[in-house]
Amino acid sequence: MARLHASGRLALMHQTGYCQLKCNEIKKHQPSIDIEQELNGNQLNELNRPQNVNWESVLFHLEQSAKLGCLDAIQCLAQYYLNLMIDGPLSECPIKPDPVESRAHGFALISAAASAGDRMAMLYLAEAYYHGDYYSPDTSNHINNNNNGRKQEPDWLAAAHWYEMAAKVVTYDDDATEDDETNQRNPSFVKRSRSGFHSLSEWPIYRLQGRLGEMYAKGGHGLVRDRTKACKSLFGLNLDYTDGFKRI
Repeated sequence: MARLHASGRLALMHQTGYCQLKCNEIKKHQPSIDIEQELNGNQLNELNRPQNVNWESVLFHLEQSAKLGCLDAIQCLAQYYLNLMIDGPLSECPIKPDPVESRAHGFALISAAASAGDRMAMLYLAEAYYHGDYYSPDTSNHINNNNNGRKQEPDWLAAAHWYEMAAKVVTYDDDATEDDETNQRNPSFVKRSRSGFHSLSEWPIYRLQGRLGEMYAKGGHGLVRDRTKACKSLFGLNLDYTDGFKRI
């Protein structure tokens, strides 16, 4: 329903009173009227413009889908509330989310998407915790919701967790099909692919391993320094033994 509303397929009914017309037909037991046959192509295109879409209905149906665990709806709403590039029915939505509640709601949604196996959501959380740009209910709204450049203390323990989870997920190749859910690195982990986002090209495995190696080598921000894990991460970059210890 959200996609139908966003595509303008249902804008015709709202702009012409078609819904009321159909109700009256049912009450009077009149034969059905195809209103699209009564309008020419130019009139239909005019009615299906984005500004004629019932965006409140789009948001309503997406919220309902997200509550039912639909990953596409969760991802789309997370992008919407966090002011990210939107891949979904809300890409042209003119309604702006409430700035006070959007940060908390968006972070909760993207956390749910990451837990469901979405690699882009995992990377967003990892970067947010790494840089201290995440939402926490324990902090004031002054820090979280105002654009004053202030950030929280980075949480490298949480960041390392999501970097490691993202490293376990391999997205589909350009020539792969969505029916193929084989993950050779981690067969037990179902991989997810989000159309329009190529997280593997921006965050390849070697970049994740390099970031994890540096974090474990330095430690801090809640992460215990662990040279063993640092070596394992850096050796995964095909570095030789000596070079790996030099970096640590």
